[in-house]
This record gives sequence, C-alpha cells and structure tokens, in this order.
Amino acid sequence: MQLPGRENRVAEPMPDTMEELADRAVRALAPMLRPPYVLFGHSFGGLLAYAVTRRLYELGHPLPRTLLISGARPPHVTAEDSYHTLPHDELLSHVRATNGIAEPLLKHEEFVRRLLEVLRRDLRIAAEYRPAPGAVLPCPIQIFAADDDPVVPPAVMEGWREYAGGEFGMERGPGDHYAVYDVTGGLFTAIVRTGLAGG
Repeated sequence: MQLPGRENRVAEPMPDTMEELADRAVRALAPMLRPPYVLFGHSFGGLLAYAVTRRLYELGHPLPRTLLISGARPPHVTAEDSYHTLPHDELLSHVRATNGIAEPLLKHEEFVRRLLEVLRRDLRIAAEYRPAPGAVLPCPIQIFAADDDPVVPPAVMEGWREYAGGEFGMERGPGDHYAVYDVTGGLFTAIVRTGLAGG
C-alpha cells in the first residue's frame, strides 16, 4: 500500500494522526479484502497494520488470518528518544547509524531533505499514537524480530503479546532493522512462508 506523501502520491497530504491514516487505509482496502488474507507491516508500517486491523474490527469487517509485524514498537512502548524533534543533522546521524539510507544517496541534498521530512512526520505520528482501551485483537499476531535491530530490539517486540487475543508467535533472525528486506535472509523467508501458509 502506497501512503500519501510518498513516491507517486508525493503531492497528497499525509493525514495528521494514525487513526485518520488507518481510517483512510481501511476505506481503500476493505473492498479488496477477501478471507483468508494476511496484513504485514514493517516499522511505521507495522504500527499502521495494527491500527488498520483494529479499525477493521471496529467496523465489523473480516479480520486477517494473521497480522504480521516486524520492526515496530507496540503502541504502549515509547521510544527512548523523541527522534521527530531532533534537528536535521542529528536526525540524519540517527538514520545513518541505523543503516536507514545508502551512503551514495547522501550527496543528493534535496532527496535527503525530503526523506527526513517524511520520516519526521512518521515518527511523530507513531509517537503520538495511543489506541483507546480494548486494544486486543481477536486474531493471531506473528512478530518478526531481527537480533541486532538497534531501533526495536526483540525484547521490545515481545510487547506485542499484549495485543494478541488469538495466538501469538515471535520469530527471530539475524540482521538489523532492515533485515526483512534481504530476500536471501531468514526473516524475509519466514514472513513469506507465514503469509502463504493456509492461504
């Protein structure tokens, strides 16, 4: 799913809250969701996938067979630092330290400025998201955690257990915050396997 403010939707304004973003996503996705299906999200997308599933539940739509989440803090866990408030140079240093940008791209100043603008907004929306009580979902949640993720360590990912009204599982694998994008890696393989199982 392509979010507003990115790539081919770069001219569209990004909603200001996770709830609004999830509501828009549900309106777009609901007509296409036919059980059995799964939802997967990584990092900000993981938190959004939870918010979308919660909204689907509130509206009485069929829920995913399994909600798959990687590299995302549970809503009740606050980040150690308010990264969205950092000055440009400090936020860029954080992104570089977590391997969030390829070094050759740093010479493209406008690209970097735009990237940080989008990231800062995502970080703020994530930091401010606090779902109302009753946040447990009546569907399984499967977590994928990278052993050396400096952004969301496996111990933090374990906190998603509180939101699983169905089965809960966590699979770990080598790598950093972006290990799920390595198509030869164990986490990528595990996500594909879980997504296809029983479909």
